[in-house]
Amino acid sequence: MNDASPERLEQPLVSICIPAYKARDLRVAIGSALAQTYEPVEVIVSDDAPTDAIRAVCAGFGAAIRYVYNEDRVGLGRGNYRNLIREARGKYIKFVMDDDFLHPFCVQELVKLAEHPSAPRLVASLRQEVDENGSPVGLLNPLNLDKTTFGDGRELIKIMALHLVNVIGEFSTVLMRRADMLDPSGEPWGFELDGQLWRGLDDVATWVRLALLGPVAVHVSPLSYFRRHRNSNSNPAYNPEFIYAVTDWGLLVRFAVTHRIIGGEEIDVSLGRLRGLYQSFANLYPELPAQYSRVVADVKGDE
Repeated sequence: MNDASPERLEQPLVSICIPAYKARDLRVAIGSALAQTYEPVEVIVSDDAPTDAIRAVCAGFGAAIRYVYNEDRVGLGRGNYRNLIREARGKYIKFVMDDDFLHPFCVQELVKLAEHPSAPRLVASLRQEVDENGSPVGLLNPLNLDKTTFGDGRELIKIMALHLVNVIGEFSTVLMRRADMLDPSGEPWGFELDGQLWRGLDDVATWVRLALLGPVAVHVSPLSYFRRHRNSNSNPAYNPEFIYAVTDWGLLVRFAVTHRIIGGEEIDVSLGRLRGLYQSFANLYPELPAQYSRVVADVKGDE
C-alpha cells in the first residue's frame, strides 16, 4: 500500500547546495543534508578545489548526492555559488557551507515559513556557533528574537545599514527561491547592486537583494551550525580579500541612502559607525581613511 499523503507529494523540491573548497568537514556537511526530515530534496556539491580531495569525499556517498565541478572561476567562491544556482532544480535553494552543518529539521521548518501566505522572500533561522571540533560555543541571535518573526524587508536593510551588522548570518542559515537568484536573462545573479560588485559581503548583498523583493521571516530555533575556525574567510590573515568585508559596509550605507531606506540623522549615525569600523582596520589597510572620505562625499551628495 502506498501511504504517501497528497500533502507530501505536493511539497516543493529543495536543492541543498554545498559550495565545496575545503574537504576537512565536508562529510559532516553532506551528512547533515542527507539527514533532513523534509522530502523531496536533492543534494548537490560543487567542487571548487585545486585537488581531488572534494571529489574523493563525494565518491563515498555514491548516488545519494550529485557531484559537479565548478568551471566558473570568479572571485573567492562567487562562481561556485553561481554554478550551484545553475545546477539546482528545486523551487528553493538551501545552501550549506563545506564546514557548516544543518539541524535535521532545518529544511522542513524553513519551507513552512517560505510557503506562508505572506510569501517571504528571505527565510532564515537563528544559528548555533560551534568550534573547530563541532562543540557548541553559543547561540547567535543578533536580533534578540524570542519567537519566530515575520518582518518588512526594507526594515531589515535599515537595521543592517544603521548598525553595520549582518543580523541574518551566513549562507548556511537561509532558504531562498531559486527564481529570485536569477537575472532577467535567466543567468545566476552576479552579486552586484546598483552596478557595484560586492566582493566581501556576498551574503549581505544577497540579503539586501531578497529583502527588496518582499517580507522576511526568521525562525527562532537554531537550525544551522556555523563553524568558527582559524582558516575561515572572516580571518584577515587567511583571506586575501578581507578588506572588502570592511569596505562593502560602505556600499551598504550608500545603497541605503540612495534607496531612501535611511535618511536624516540616521545617515550620521550610520556614517559614525562606519568611521569607527574603518578606523579599527586602518592599521592593516592604510587606504581606508581615504575610502571613508569618498563614502561620505557620495552619501552627502545623495541626501
